[in-house]
Amino acid sequence: GVFSGIVMGITSAIIYEKFYDIKLPEFLGFFSGKRFVPIVSAISGVLLGIVMAGIWPPIQNFLLNFSRSMIGANETISAFIFGVVQRALIPFGLHHIWYNPFWYQFGEYTNLAGQLVIGDQAIFFAQLKDGVEFTAGTFMTGKFPFMMFGLPAAALAMYHEADEDKKKLVSGILFSAALTSFLTGITEPIEFMFLFVAPILFAIHCVFA
Repeated sequence: GVFSGIVMGITSAIIYEKFYDIKLPEFLGFFSGKRFVPIVSAISGVLLGIVMAGIWPPIQNFLLNFSRSMIGANETISAFIFGVVQRALIPFGLHHIWYNPFWYQFGEYTNLAGQLVIGDQAIFFAQLKDGVEFTAGTFMTGKFPFMMFGLPAAALAMYHEADEDKKKLVSGILFSAALTSFLTGITEPIEFMFLFVAPILFAIHCVFA
């Protein structure tokens, strides 16, 4: 996932700083300097893959078990924790592990045809089809307001705060990111714009989500 890319990116940057000007024996001179970096990076990637094969499964299982444990908790508290944790995991690409039990295993509903439907998402659409009162959708609908309005408004705020000579440059980037968030619900382009320069603001955003 995204997290492995982040780890490998950091590792490659460290390797580059350490080996970009290395001098090898004359018969290996072709591989000296920057050419040596991809070789070491490839070897490091294999070693990291072996290490992560042992480290990663417990982390993934913890996220799955934690999200499942919230199924029986108070719905309001569960929705709040769900939103905060999901936003916080987005920079690492781990939010897919987190929301899976909520969307596909939370709750049960028997539709008008007598079929058992499981999962917040499936129940919501089954109840929509049956035309009955909604009891599902808690872990889906709360995200739409900030996806469609909150983050595009943040993009507008960033545009107004940009220097006058940079506004034309940033307007295209911010507009496309805001439009992507509004139409598709893909929020990473906007969130990554302020995640690294204003991490406290991102933390507040996670709570509001």
